[in-house]
Amino acid sequence: MSISKGRRRTATPVAGSFFLCWQAAYLDRRRQSGGYAVVELIVEREARGQPGQFLMARTECGPALPRPLSLLWAEGKRVALLVKDEGQLRARMAEAPLGTRFDVRGPYGVPYRDAVEHSRRYVLVGGGSGIAPLRFLWQRHPELVESVAFGLRHTVDENFLPDTPLLIEELGQPTAGDQALHVWRPGLGLIACGPREMLRQLAAGLPERKGVYFALEERMGCGYGACQGCVVMTRDGPLRLCTDGPLVALDRLGW
Repeated sequence: MSISKGRRRTATPVAGSFFLCWQAAYLDRRRQSGGYAVVELIVEREARGQPGQFLMARTECGPALPRPLSLLWAEGKRVALLVKDEGQLRARMAEAPLGTRFDVRGPYGVPYRDAVEHSRRYVLVGGGSGIAPLRFLWQRHPELVESVAFGLRHTVDENFLPDTPLLIEELGQPTAGDQALHVWRPGLGLIACGPREMLRQLAAGLPERKGVYFALEERMGCGYGACQGCVVMTRDGPLRLCTDGPLVALDRLGW
């Protein structure tokens, strides 16, 4: 997948992936701290997920709708997710006994590397569970990364995300967004994933928009463009985050 003549490519099925079919995924390992959990799942088929892609996940035969969850990493038949302990699905992932089955399908979305310019290096800004795809990008493609700023609202154990600098955003203290704006300079790009409030503050604080990308979140029902539930309006018209995102260039947004 590549970018040419300024046009972004959309996500397409990967041969051998578990793209459209639900697959069993068993909870194998888990680390918890500060209201978050890193959950590792063993899936039936090789995931082949890339930084910025996500899985649609649900409880086995449960009544709740599936939810999109960004990959923290993917290797062979093992995938890891960073989830906040809230909502029916994520709370179950954080609390269920090891060996519990979930259903997943994917990966979906355009990998971050395929959505950005390769002529720049980027400041990565992640808030909460939005840290997951950016940490994955940092590990998989360090040549694209100038610096990182990752923030959480609550203190976590130092081994929760090994080798990852985490800023605890206490009331009145600098945030990950503040840190990113401090280190950003003209010529660098910026990739951000986190709460909408954080993204809007970054948009207001940046003196230029070229090379700035935001990962947007919307409710998704299918993950592959059929339900139209994740459509956002851009300067170029409607965009489906599941197939054309989730990363969107800031200059396409009306912010």
